[in-house]
Amino acid sequence: MKKLLLVLAFLSFSSVVMATPVTRTACETPDSSFKAFLPRFTDDRAFRESRIALPLVARAGDGVATEESIELWTLPHIKSLKYPLIHSRQEQKKNDILQRIDLLQPDYAEVFLGEREADADRMLYKFRKNAGCWFLEELHDLGQ
Repeated sequence: MKKLLLVLAFLSFSSVVMATPVTRTACETPDSSFKAFLPRFTDDRAFRESRIALPLVARAGDGVATEESIELWTLPHIKSLKYPLIHSRQEQKKNDILQRIDLLQPDYAEVFLGEREADADRMLYKFRKNAGCWFLEELHDLGQ
């Protein structure tokens, strides 16, 4: 019985440790503004990878027309994606992708990227400012 309790305690502790997010909360140089941060985030892959809160919450579906799914992505998973995590400014212009920025609070912003066609890709990116630095904390694929 004592061994069973130890095994159960270990499994409970392991699941709590594994569920605890490893989130980046600091950067070398604080961002002057979200407006200055976003172009660098979209265009500079190394910078972008340093400004993702890990694990990244990745949602797909709208919960109405399609069932919503939620995953936690690690940096190796993000690096292995066959599509860009976020389109660069050049890709946005080339593909006629609309961008809408909503700075909802001083430390929280959302960026919507979508193509003009009704059935096209639509992505919502959620950013949070921590200690003067902006981090991507969630993305939501609304087109799934």
